[in-house]
Amino acid sequence: MDESFFLDFRAEGHGPVIQFTWIYEHDVDIDALRRFHRNLGKSLMGRRIERSPIPFCRARWVAWPGPEDIDIAGDVRARADVTSWTYEQAARPIDPEAGPSWRMAVQPLSGGGAAVTLLAAHAVIDGVGMLIAVADAVNGAIRDLGYPAPRSRTKMQAWLRDSRAVLRDLPRVAQALVTVPFAARSLQDHVRPRAGRTAAFARSGSKQSTLARRDPAVNRMITIPSVMIYVDIDHWDERAQALGGTSNSLFLGLASRLCDAVRWVDEDGMANFTIPVNQREPGDTRGNALTGLQLTLDPSPSVASDLRGVRAALKAALSTLGETRTKLEAPLPLIPFVPAFASHRFQAVLLNSANLTCSNVGDIDPAVNRPDGTDAQHFSVRFMRMAGQLTGSHVSEAGGLFFPVATGRIAGEVFISISYVDRDGSTTAEGLTDIIGSVLNEFGVTASVE
Repeated sequence: MDESFFLDFRAEGHGPVIQFTWIYEHDVDIDALRRFHRNLGKSLMGRRIERSPIPFCRARWVAWPGPEDIDIAGDVRARADVTSWTYEQAARPIDPEAGPSWRMAVQPLSGGGAAVTLLAAHAVIDGVGMLIAVADAVNGAIRDLGYPAPRSRTKMQAWLRDSRAVLRDLPRVAQALVTVPFAARSLQDHVRPRAGRTAAFARSGSKQSTLARRDPAVNRMITIPSVMIYVDIDHWDERAQALGGTSNSLFLGLASRLCDAVRWVDEDGMANFTIPVNQREPGDTRGNALTGLQLTLDPSPSVASDLRGVRAALKAALSTLGETRTKLEAPLPLIPFVPAFASHRFQAVLLNSANLTCSNVGDIDPAVNRPDGTDAQHFSVRFMRMAGQLTGSHVSEAGGLFFPVATGRIAGEVFISISYVDRDGSTTAEGLTDIIGSVLNEFGVTASVE
C-alpha cells in the first residue's frame, strides 16, 4: 500500500496531504510546541522515502527528523481568516522523497490565541498513524525505528541489496499476476462514473485529460473552498439515535445528501462512497495501514428522517470487507512494476468517478488535542491535494473536485471537514456553507459552520 501512494506521487508530481489544525483561544506555549515538534521527528513521522536505483524495486524508509523549526508567522490575523491561512499552508510544498515530508506552522490570532497546523504527505503516514504519532509526541513517547540515514548506501551497495530483494519478491509477483483480472473486475464494479461524466470517465488518462496538462497559464488559479463543521458531541449522538442510526451512519447520511445537493452522484442518482478502514496494529510501522470498503446509498430526502437504511447498508458492506480486501490487495506486489502512465490513467479515472472518500477516525485520544500541553478549543482533520496548483482547466476537465470528507470525535465535539468546487470553479466558501447549512437542517443538526 505504501508503494502505491509513492507511485501516485511520482506519476503525478504531487500527492494527497493530511492536515491537522488546532485552534486555541488562549496563548500557546511556543517552547512546548517546539518540544512537541522535536518529538514528532522521533515518531512514525520521522522519515522520508528513498527510491531504489533499480526502477522496479521497492523504495525504502530513511530517517528524517523534520524541519529545523516551526514556521511561526510574524503577523497577527483574525480568527475568521484561519481557514484561508490553513489553505495557504496546504499550498506550500510537501515532498515525501526530497522533503519536507511534514511541516508545522503557527499563526497568532488577533485578540489572543493562535492556530496551529501540521501537514504530512499521505505517502509517509495515514490519518490514524498521524494521530498515534501526535499522541506519542505529546506524551513524550519516543520511538527508535532504526531507519538508516538518507543516501547512506553506495550505489553498488544499493544495487546488490535491492537486486536480492527483487529476487526474493519474484514468487509473490508471479502470484499477484494471476489476480490482476479479478482485481480489475472488482474495481470496475465499485468505481462508477459520475452523472454526465461517462464519456470523460472512458477517456480518462488520455493526452487530453485533466492532470496531463500542467501549464498554469492555461487558466486562472482555483482555490478549493473548505468548510469546517463543529457539533456538540451529545447533540450529535442524540440526533443519530433519534433517526435510528449511529454516529457513523449519521455522517454518511449527511454526506449522501450533500452529494445529492451538488450532484456528485452516478447515472442512477446514487451516492457512492469509498470508506477507509484502519488495519493498524500495535507496533505497526507501515505508512498506510488501511484497506477500504465501497458503499452505495440512495441520497433521497427520506434519509434525513430515517437512518436505518444507511445503517443496514453499512453493515452489509462491512460483511464483505474481507473478500473485497483480498481481491483489491492481491496485486499490490506488482506496484513497483507499474509504469507512471498507468498510474496516471488510474488517477484520472478516479477523478471522473462518482466515488467520494469518507474517512471517520472515530474517538480520538484526548492527548491529540494538547500539542502545547493545554487543550485546544477546536481540532480538525482535512485532506488536501494540489492546493495552490489547481487551474480552471484542471477543475473543468475533472467535472469539479470533491476532496475526501473527514470526521472525528474529540474534546466534546464532532468535526467534519468538507472541500468542494464545481466544474466551473465558481463555488465560494459562502455558497458551500449555505448548502451544508441546508443539509444539516434536514437532519435537525445544530452546528458551528466555519
